[in-house]
Amino acid sequence: MDSKNRLDLIDYMQWKKEDGKSYFSLFDYLSVQFKRFPLPIDAWVAFSEIFVPQFIESDGRIFIEECFKEKQDDYNRYSKEGLSKKEIEFWINIICLDGLFYDLPGETDKISIFVGEKLKLSWEMKLKNDFPNRKFTVSLQKDDDVGDFLITLFEVTDW
Repeated sequence: MDSKNRLDLIDYMQWKKEDGKSYFSLFDYLSVQFKRFPLPIDAWVAFSEIFVPQFIESDGRIFIEECFKEKQDDYNRYSKEGLSKKEIEFWINIICLDGLFYDLPGETDKISIFVGEKLKLSWEMKLKNDFPNRKFTVSLQKDDDVGDFLITLFEVTDW
């Protein structure tokens, strides 16, 4: 495995070794794991929404639909407080990646960075597809105060 692009997938490597096939793909591994530990369809939909989110526009601002619905009170408060378009998009669209991996063994920082980079790439492509004449920044960063990895997005404007 290319360590630049993938984490050290210990369980996958063990399954690959035990399978004995000349090639045991990550897709084969997923198939085996989801047969062993079935996820409800809701979890599949949630996975798809975080990797390829639906975007909505409100008052000329772009939001991840799930974030916007969850943070409606914050949106109203930020608007009343006079936060800039960029600030409102930044704070409404922010997702804490560590919250997805709290109970997983291993290096959660490494996992958060890896998944965060995949999300960043996916969001950038989706934004470019959905809004071809607009420019966005997708930001992956670590909050040094609490140690969490965060991802968010906002539109880049000239004004």
